[in-house]
Amino acid sequence: MYTINLYPEFLAKRRAQRRQTTLTAVLTIVAGLQLAVIGSQILNSRMLDEQIAALDTEMPRLQSHIETETQVSPAMMLARDLLDIRRSRTDWAPTLASLGRTIDRPIFLVEVAGLSADKHNAPRLTISGEQSNASEQLKRINALMDRLRNDVAFLGNFQSVALGKVEGDRSSAFEIQCRSEEATR
Repeated sequence: MYTINLYPEFLAKRRAQRRQTTLTAVLTIVAGLQLAVIGSQILNSRMLDEQIAALDTEMPRLQSHIETETQVSPAMMLARDLLDIRRSRTDWAPTLASLGRTIDRPIFLVEVAGLSADKHNAPRLTISGEQSNASEQLKRINALMDRLRNDVAFLGNFQSVALGKVEGDRSSAFEIQCRSEEATR
């Protein structure tokens, strides 16, 4: 038996509707999956924040327990060593964020070199840079140093900010030495 389609426009409309329905369904599924992933990330972030807060509240109790423990065991000695390392470490994030906020437009950083504290040395930071305007060389460098000296986040690690060296040609190269309070004594 043969069939003859006398209405091809009807079939074309039907195919277009099916394509539209399929496309809508696929896009809806993709959007739903994206929302599920975003929701999962938000929940994971909140759970991690809660775990970090719980650990932060637990740390003082653990520190006091480690310090008051009289039993000498390898685990307790390791815990005391880790506690000493944690206390003496340099938290670079606030210092570098503060440095990024205090740099103004005509000054460009060439190198930022930091040295963490160890048994013999306090933390140090060397900031090397250039500025394009050699006529106002010392004025801009002094303004940068003043901003660093007045920034509370920067002063958390480095209380001494001093000019290391200045070189001048077309552009002015400079170096600023930052040291902690232990190093300045």
